[in-house]
Amino acid sequence: LNAEKICAARTELDAMLANLPARQVVCKDGKHQELEARPEYLTEPHPKHSFWLELCRNPRVLDAVQSVLGPDLILIMTHLIVKRPGDGLPVAWHQDNTYWHSVQGTDVTTVWLAIDDTDRANGCMQVLKGSHKMGRIEHGRFGDQTGADPERVAEAVKVLETVYVELDPGDVLFFHSNTLHRSDQNTSETHRWSLLCCYNTRH
Repeated sequence: LNAEKICAARTELDAMLANLPARQVVCKDGKHQELEARPEYLTEPHPKHSFWLELCRNPRVLDAVQSVLGPDLILIMTHLIVKRPGDGLPVAWHQDNTYWHSVQGTDVTTVWLAIDDTDRANGCMQVLKGSHKMGRIEHGRFGDQTGADPERVAEAVKVLETVYVELDPGDVLFFHSNTLHRSDQNTSETHRWSLLCCYNTRH
């Protein structure tokens, strides 16, 4: 996406963060919980904020997704991922498809739009190249996070390439819903903002 769209996204997200409540009800570990508000919990912004819905409808994004999935796209969910400087939470290895129990099949594409520069210092995404061919992996509570079975992941890491996805603002990453991915904590002095949109098609 162009610089104008990214500038508008930053302005919109700035306003949302300025009005972040003290507490939020979020779906965590498979159940709804009221927790201390964190910017990482800005899920599903598109129903209440038309800006994010229109971004998900951007013709360049939809054309790219349709080239993979075909027509009749359905927007499953959106999530603003906000890693604060020196504080943003790490995310364990996981597959997105595990969390969509009502979605039929695995023909789901995740679109990850970089609003900021993303690099290793600020916790860019890491993907295991080709891991979508492993199928769905069991997920559960391991340590202090919910994620993919660490024994299966450890074996996959031995044979598959870990790719650090470093992006410029406006760049977009497309990946299969069974792709194993994770991110580290943001240890830099700048925030790392991104928008995640997930699509499938009518079956």
